[in-house]
Amino acid sequence: MKRPLYVTDLDGTLMRSDKSVSEDSVRIINQLISEGMCFTIATARTIRSASKIIKDIDFTVPVITLNGTVIADPKTEKTVEAALFSDNEINILREVLNGRAGNMIAKGFFDDGMHKTYLDHGFNPGFVTYLDEHKADKRLVGVKTEDELFAGDICYFSLIGPKEDLEDIYEEVKDSDTWETIFQKDTYLSDYWLEIFPKGSSKAEAIMKLKKMSGCDGIVVFGDSINDMSGFKIADECYAVANASDDLKEAATGVILSNDEDAVATWLKDNAIIG
Repeated sequence: MKRPLYVTDLDGTLMRSDKSVSEDSVRIINQLISEGMCFTIATARTIRSASKIIKDIDFTVPVITLNGTVIADPKTEKTVEAALFSDNEINILREVLNGRAGNMIAKGFFDDGMHKTYLDHGFNPGFVTYLDEHKADKRLVGVKTEDELFAGDICYFSLIGPKEDLEDIYEEVKDSDTWETIFQKDTYLSDYWLEIFPKGSSKAEAIMKLKKMSGCDGIVVFGDSINDMSGFKIADECYAVANASDDLKEAATGVILSNDEDAVATWLKDNAIIG
């Protein structure tokens, strides 16, 4: 590989357990970027959520958010490209959920930008925690009806709750040809997330687009959980952090240090190919 695109997950990989990217990691990564390294992130977070964490990194290419659904400019937070559900796909999903859309966030675009809507009643403890942690986010809007919940150009759904409360829904949606699904434990809490997004908009698809966009000739991916697996499958090299899931470690080219040991930056400092 002459000039690889280096792609890292955020939570549990580049970020430490305290939800920060260390000063050492920022310093190392910025130095390598200034020397020509092609570097980005691929996260389940929205660009607004991610930008607070990565604000000190001097990205030269867009970043991948919402598990590949939205590619965005990390400096302006503007959407570069987004995958959207069709009206027919939304109707199919509404039938499948059939009144079980509580504790769910619908991320969609309106004339004034992205909104994150949710039904304003009946919260479980995990959803209460989410709302409390994001109470300053003005895009987060409680609505009264499902018609309002499913309005706009929607690109992503997230259901939050105990594993046992979401398993039945996951079994009903996981094999659909209409959308992609990810079902996994929260990185920091005991709750699970069931995420549903348009077909063909995985991290892998977005990484391939950025590879072409940036003129790179290879892909190196870092991750810790099941939502990184699609990126691992299309990478020339893929590295799991020491705190990663066993499935991801088995799929990896190698296992590196943990996220709390600045694994990604340390590996890049020793191994990155500068274009």
